[in-house]
Amino acid sequence: MIAVLVGTMEVERGVGDDVAAGAVGAAAPGVGARAWAWARRHRRLVLVMLVAFGVRLVAVYDALPGCGPGGQAASPRPCFALVSDSAYYLDQARALEAGAGFIDPAAARAGIDAQGAAHPPLYPMVLAAAIRAGYTDENALRVLGAAIGALGVGLVGLV
Repeated sequence: MIAVLVGTMEVERGVGDDVAAGAVGAAAPGVGARAWAWARRHRRLVLVMLVAFGVRLVAVYDALPGCGPGGQAASPRPCFALVSDSAYYLDQARALEAGAGFIDPAAARAGIDAQGAAHPPLYPMVLAAAIRAGYTDENALRVLGAAIGALGVGLVGLV
């Protein structure tokens, strides 16, 4: 009976249990150790997320490079100008960061002060935080969107 209990305790012992056992110099696992353990358990999902992020980075920097200031392409290849939803989110994020609140960017360009709720507010809030942190370049914000999209792939993979 005692041998069975001791054997069970040895099997159930994990990383960081040395501290509880009184080992000298051992440290409890931190957030980083738990994150690496999670990544080891979900290797395939992490690989799929990295591939998703890589594909998105290729789209940002190679397949669809952003236009420079004034809509000018940095190379002879055509550039990707933000239109429709992308432009709406970015303009709303810039207005939010400037303190104007959730305005309708199309109405603001026409000189009309109208609140805008045509799109969900979380993504413009994330973009506004990135702009406030100094990431004002459109490509930097597109990389942020690529990272969020790769995280979304991971969340779908966990379901």
